[in-house]
Amino acid sequence: MFYDELLFKVLEEAGEGGLSVRKLVLHLQNASSTLFSQTGSIEARGCVDSFIQRHMRCAPPTIERVGRGVYRMVCGREDGRAQRLPF
Repeated sequence: MFYDELLFKVLEEAGEGGLSVRKLVLHLQNASSTLFSQTGSIEARGCVDSFIQRHMRCAPPTIERVGRGVYRMVCGREDGRAQRLPF
């Protein structure tokens, strides 16, 4: 999915501190909006919420919660990066 790849990229760039859900929604909304099609904030929030739930509950979690509403990539895991490699 395009949204998953984009959110993984944003979380990797954020580093150890992670990003809040609000900032993830804004990144997703800005990246996916074009002149002729706008992504609404409600749709972007739903995509971010489902992304977080999916990747926190998978067998080896690829993202983790740092604080209230703040998430980051799991450090030291090559599994998460390997799952996203295109073959």
